[in-house]
Amino acid sequence: EERFRTIFESAPIGMVITGAERQIVDSNQAFQDLVGYTQAELATMTFADITHPDDMIKSQEISRNLRAGGQRHYTIEKRYLHKSGRVVWAVTSTFALYDSHGAYKNAVILITDISERIQAEAALRQSEER
Repeated sequence: EERFRTIFESAPIGMVITGAERQIVDSNQAFQDLVGYTQAELATMTFADITHPDDMIKSQEISRNLRAGGQRHYTIEKRYLHKSGRVVWAVTSTFALYDSHGAYKNAVILITDISERIQAEAALRQSEER
């Protein structure tokens, strides 16, 4: 437990543990920095609160599949909404945890900020169009 807590807290990428209804149970400092909220604020939120509206349907569909056991893990690129209102692009890898009866318990989510890469790709496309 102590080893996991140390890894969780010092990881350079965002890490989140969600409950059965996508509520944010715990998050590390890297994730808090990524979205601009404290853990106390995040504890009152779900992923729907910080997911970009254009990514909501896809995120909810994947979440339903995880909870139903049809999909145990996934990795996607998606957008989060920072507390300041800016959009943060990230690669999000999620894996579900189930109890001994196969019922969904929670998920562990790893989030890597790729905003700089997305911006560089957009700038390259714009320069190629000129």
